[in-house]
Amino acid sequence: MFVTTTAAATDPAPELPEFFDPETSAWALELVPDDDRADLAASLEDAGRNWTELAAAVSSLEGEEREAAVWLVNGMPHLDRLEMTSRTLVEHVAFAHRSRDEMPYDVPEEMFRPYILTYRIEEEPVEPWRKELFELFAPVAEREGTAGGTARAINTEIADTVEERDREFFGPRQSPILTLRSGRGTGAEISILACAAMKAVGIPSRQTRIRALGAEDGGASWIEVFDGEEWLPLYPLEPDAFGDRGHLEKEHPGNVTAVASLSAFERVLVTESYTETGTVAISFVRGGERAREFEHFAVSVWNEGALVPLDELNAIADEEGRFSALLGEGTYVVQAGVRDERGNPFVMMRETVVAPGETTFVAFDVTLDGRGAGPDPASAAGLGQVLGALVVHDLSGEPSRRMLPLIRGTLDRREANVSATYRVVGDEGNARAGEPPASVTDALTEGGSPVELGDELPVVLLYELATNEVILHQEGYDLNIGRALEIAVDARLSELLER
Repeated sequence: MFVTTTAAATDPAPELPEFFDPETSAWALELVPDDDRADLAASLEDAGRNWTELAAAVSSLEGEEREAAVWLVNGMPHLDRLEMTSRTLVEHVAFAHRSRDEMPYDVPEEMFRPYILTYRIEEEPVEPWRKELFELFAPVAEREGTAGGTARAINTEIADTVEERDREFFGPRQSPILTLRSGRGTGAEISILACAAMKAVGIPSRQTRIRALGAEDGGASWIEVFDGEEWLPLYPLEPDAFGDRGHLEKEHPGNVTAVASLSAFERVLVTESYTETGTVAISFVRGGERAREFEHFAVSVWNEGALVPLDELNAIADEEGRFSALLGEGTYVVQAGVRDERGNPFVMMRETVVAPGETTFVAFDVTLDGRGAGPDPASAAGLGQVLGALVVHDLSGEPSRRMLPLIRGTLDRREANVSATYRVVGDEGNARAGEPPASVTDALTEGGSPVELGDELPVVLLYELATNEVILHQEGYDLNIGRALEIAVDARLSELLER
């Protein structure tokens, strides 16, 4: 079993103001160069009553270690500033530098702070773990002599000592020390322990995970270590797979979605290192122009019966209203949402299939104008049936079976204004979605815009009977089809009433 020790505490300076004030507590800022004082002051103010703990840690260190502590204080999340103790911060800084100075392998300088010095691995509690893990695993590093050999040996020791358990409660991850001492933890908690152990002996390390697998329930978590030449995957409970980038695809074939490595205060996508990828390219239009920097959307996968957004993708459109992401092979759902003039949410959903080496395009119109401001019902009824609708479906399968009640319910409520035609795939003269009734095809192409129908079912076409102009053309999976039809019908009826 592992042997454990306990670090000594460092008390904050006594009789200090409850909250940080740059004028009355200028001594804390005088600990750092002039150029760093504004950032440190902002961090200490953000720490609330806990500023004394952070200031005590900075004041107790000197030279390069003090600079490292200030870097951590300025970079840590707000909640960590409220919880971090002087004892914890000092231990992390001091033992990180010991590992760099005493271990038998060299670490590139640019990797020290983000991949060794940092204390935060995932969502575990902020606790001192570095001294205990250093004292436990430093002899392993001295014996092995190389970063790669040390990582492999620690990997084996953790796999032999810690067993995986299911998550049994709601709440935060347990700390790496608790996982170590109890000898059990969830997959993510064991990955946190492995990552902490590597950092403790001066090996650059970052946690790597798949938040949600594709058709397979749950996610996956492991770490990456830098062996002096490259980043290698390390699977805490499967030491024989050390360095095998194809291991995840073997374990979860066709379910590797988006892979992210996390360290310090950054997130890096590394999906292409673990599986063949395709591209999903999404574009947004608002009011006939590109919706620049649109951010109310997500790329999700079905996981354990729920749609789980892949937050690792950091989904924000660019200046051109576009966003793209590399994803593993599989089926995804792209969701985009806006609110109408009454504040009601309107969420659009598009199911898309990503294939290796291919690009799938998805487009959304997120125009707000006219949403929710329907025409006067009595006036609209006086127009009669001025719109036509074609619905091509197949009730033997999804998504037609799920969507047809939504489509029919909307069109039935507007039968005074919409003449609806329903065609089932397999009917004579309509062997596929691309072969609608000839009368409708003629109506849409005589004086209007030609329409090419694809093979994704159901197909929904809404058009104006008098002008043959197509108002809405939608194919495939969208559980918001009823709302989309309502918006399109109401908008066109409002226009006709104004003519």
